[in-house]
Amino acid sequence: MANLRFIFLGAIYCSLFFSVFAAATSSTEAKKLVQLVDFDRSTMLNFTNIIYSTRPKLGDQKYISFVTCVDTSDMKNLREVLVSILDKKLSLQELAKINGFYQSDVGKKKIRNYRIFLLGQMKYPTEMKEESFSPEDLKILDDFKKSGAEKKLAGDYLFSDLNDVLRIEEETRVIVAKCSKLPAQVP
Repeated sequence: MANLRFIFLGAIYCSLFFSVFAAATSSTEAKKLVQLVDFDRSTMLNFTNIIYSTRPKLGDQKYISFVTCVDTSDMKNLREVLVSILDKKLSLQELAKINGFYQSDVGKKKIRNYRIFLLGQMKYPTEMKEESFSPEDLKILDDFKKSGAEKKLAGDYLFSDLNDVLRIEEETRVIVAKCSKLPAQVP
């Protein structure tokens, strides 16, 4: 009976150890994804794009100073929120698959093009130009878009929890408030 209890406790400890190890690995992959795709900065630029309607009230130079401040702000807290959401919503396998894609040449090109797209949407002056995708690139992109992981990352699934959205909003408001107080500067 004592041996059975020892085996049972050993099994519980092993399962706890492996679940903690898997969570840490998943969290590591989530951090890697946020860093690879510049997820924190993209989130902030998206938020800034939403409030783009304030540009006429701010004037061009103050608006450019504002966007520059947002884009270069310390986003540690926002990054931590995004990592926790990714870690909670995506499996280790999904995170690894997404990271693998974004480490590829096609994935890196997609990241650059998305950033250029966001800056263009905000009428922010940039010298960067979008890169075109070859037919082979388009096949890789299409395959990735069809994957379950990409659908979760790109869709409403990732931000379906109101508490997560509120946490993101809280962190973005801190950065926006700080950057809204800047004087106009020419970049």
